[in-house]
Amino acid sequence: MNKIIIPNAVTSLNIISGTLAILVSLRYPEYLYVASILVFLASVFDFFDGFLARLLNAQSEFGKQMDSLSDLVSFGLAPTFIMFNLIQNATTNPYLPYISFIIVVLSAIRLAIFNITNQKDSFNGLPTPALAIFVVSIPLILKFPQISHIINIDSVFIFENLWILISSTLILSILLVTNIKMLSLKFKNFKFQENRIRYILLIISVLLLIVFVWLAIPFIIIVYIFLSVLEFNQKKQKK
Repeated sequence: MNKIIIPNAVTSLNIISGTLAILVSLRYPEYLYVASILVFLASVFDFFDGFLARLLNAQSEFGKQMDSLSDLVSFGLAPTFIMFNLIQNATTNPYLPYISFIIVVLSAIRLAIFNITNQKDSFNGLPTPALAIFVVSIPLILKFPQISHIINIDSVFIFENLWILISSTLILSILLVTNIKMLSLKFKNFKFQENRIRYILLIISVLLLIVFVWLAIPFIIIVYIFLSVLEFNQKKQKK
């Protein structure tokens, strides 16, 4: 069997998960958290298709293009529909939910730029999965508002706020197409000095998840952006 089939089959599972998330968002908006879980599942498949391609030495231009197309479905289109529903639930204005469409448009631009540039050690702009994970964490926070036995925060109030939804949509979407350097989370080795910032992000993420559960996810994305900017600014100053 051609080795290239295996990672591409996993990529197909990514597309299917993203498409199912869109279907749930459109037909069963009361189960928006299920759509979120499907996008998280798509992100798992997105990780493993690249991992398997490298492991099997089955990387190809076809696989690269298919991966980008699946990312547009799962991390561009699916979050657009999820955010559309969230904004729609937060306002009576019939036009404001369409602001969410900026997600899929700028995701398409982001992925097109990624395909024609070399972005292996770092990313130019926010990766589409990071935006998607931020967005899809919101229905989970709203569905399961008991976020911590240690700290009591009204997470429902925060993420039902119309202007928080709109501002996060606009800011994260614009970050997709900036030239701001973002950290690649791929470990080439496990040496602390070479992966210091990755280990710091990992430790902070685990601590946030333990304390805040679902509410930790959007803050992990914010920490990721902050640490990326800090890391590449320090490197620029050293030069």
